[in-house]
This record gives sequence, structure tokens and C-alpha cells, in this order.
Amino acid sequence: MKLSLIFSMIFVFMFGVSTNAGHHSDSMVMHHMHIMLNHAAEMAAEGSNLLMVGQMNMAPGVDSLSIEHGTMMLNKASELVHQVLEGEAMQNLHRRGITPDKNEEMAYTHLLAYKVLNLIEVLKAMPSAMSQQQ
Repeated sequence: MKLSLIFSMIFVFMFGVSTNAGHHSDSMVMHHMHIMLNHAAEMAAEGSNLLMVGQMNMAPGVDSLSIEHGTMMLNKASELVHQVLEGEAMQNLHRRGITPDKNEEMAYTHLLAYKVLNLIEVLKAMPSAMSQQQ
């Protein structure tokens, strides 16, 4: 316990970790957008996996739940990406001139979002229960 506390204190002093709750830099906002986009990609991959497992028809009574939940995860993953792209935080940054053509990090954020949407569409297009569920 003491060792853990000592290492934490050393880390804070050496690396200047801030606990400033008011810190809302544009870069941090985009970083959190990246986290949400990564989560959407993970949701889509897990949802696709659930669809494939459900299609195996090896667990009666669970397969339909797996297919239903996997379908929901794929659809919600798309919605999440659109919420990031069209949400208040993105609109606020754009209003202030932080746009893909003027800001490298914003360009990356948009590129990441479009790549995740592409991944989701590829997963949805796989021969799967998606065609049966929509």
C-alpha cells in the first residue's frame, strides 16, 4: 500500500499530472472523441462476433439473444459515430474555426470517424444474420 502511494506521488511530481477539473482544451475534447470512436469500433466488432456465434445455432435459446444483441450493437455503433460527428462538442469546435481543413488533429478526428463507419459497414455487409434482422 505504501509503495503504491509512493509511486503515485513520484509519478505526479515527475510528470506533472494535473487534476485540474476545469481543463477543457480542444485537444482533450478531440482525444475524448477518439475514445468514443474507438469504443464504437469495439462495439461493432463485438456485435459482429455475437452475430456469428448466434448463427452457429449451437445454443438454443441463447442464439436468438446473441443475434438480437449483436444486431443492436452494430446499429448503435453507427449511431455513436454519428453522434460524435454531429454532436454539440463537434459543432462547437467547428464554430470556433477548428475544422479539418485548418487543424490537423480535427482532420484526423474526421478521418478516424469515417474509417470506423467504413469498418462498421464492412461488418454489417458480411454474410450474417444482419440481412435477416433488418
